[in-house]
Amino acid sequence: MSAPQVSGKAADRLSMAFYAGVAVIALAGQITAAERLELSMLLAIPGMALLELGGVALAARADYRRRLGENAYAARVLSGGVALFAVLFNWFGHQPNVFAAGVFAFMSALGYLVWLINSGDKRRDQLRAEGKLTATPPVYGWAQWLKRPALTRRARALALADPTLGVHGSLSAAANAVRAEARQKAIAAALRAKLAKAADPTSAAIAVATYDLDTIAAKLAAEADYDGLTALIAAEMTPVLLTASADAVATRKAKTAELAARADASRPAKASTVANGGKGISTADRVAKLAAKTPEASPAQLAAKLGLSERTVQRYLPKATSEASSTVADVADSSVLAGAAA
Repeated sequence: MSAPQVSGKAADRLSMAFYAGVAVIALAGQITAAERLELSMLLAIPGMALLELGGVALAARADYRRRLGENAYAARVLSGGVALFAVLFNWFGHQPNVFAAGVFAFMSALGYLVWLINSGDKRRDQLRAEGKLTATPPVYGWAQWLKRPALTRRARALALADPTLGVHGSLSAAANAVRAEARQKAIAAALRAKLAKAADPTSAAIAVATYDLDTIAAKLAAEADYDGLTALIAAEMTPVLLTASADAVATRKAKTAELAARADASRPAKASTVANGGKGISTADRVAKLAAKTPEASPAQLAAKLGLSERTVQRYLPKATSEASSTVADVADSSVLAGAAA
């Protein structure tokens, strides 16, 4: 969508009408000043008209030469001098009436300045149409400038270089440029580190100084296969694979928990030993011996005698009881064999 063209014809007509009225008043002031100075009207009227016209004519000549690329210093200085003389003539020609002097002098200066403004506007329009003057930048608003001044400044520069971007296009282009620069900077740093590891320090320094790492980073970013990487990621994100992965994780967790439970159940109790005359005796042996000596003792009594907790004694007590029973059986068998032999 092209931007609407703004017409300046109405403004030009109003400005020229205003200039004409101001010039007539200034010329009237020149004539009355000449009359007060007792100059001949036959000479004063055309002379004052030429004086008012002279400054404008020289200003128009200077503007024309400036459109051609010249500075036109001579015409500009002479034009300003003629205009200044007209202002002073109106000022001093109406003394001692300060009000009249001020009004006519102001009108002379105002008419000259209005002409300069109009001619300057037309000159800039022509230079801008010929591409010799930068286009006007978009208006971003004070809120945008306060929120992100650096990005807005960059967007303004991009809009001046390419007027078709507009406000939103220039802001988007500036944001993309900032992201691209950050990405290229990271790639260049990685390339520099890779060169430093792959070659000796001297060769790495030569390579870094010879090659433009920013250019390589830009080419790598431009040639990145986004479609291929996207296809690889998408292939692993299908519902079937995601469901299978979830089931596999759940099965693996269940098997791990089952194996841990089995290991805990089959893990033998670790028997502690105490020093007894330089010979280690396990807790299980101590419980077994005491249980064999005092089979009528309860676990609490055994724990009190051994200095252990009742729970510990109960853990070793079945083993101790079986060991004690086997010991008693062995003794009984020995007695029977001895009686038979006798």
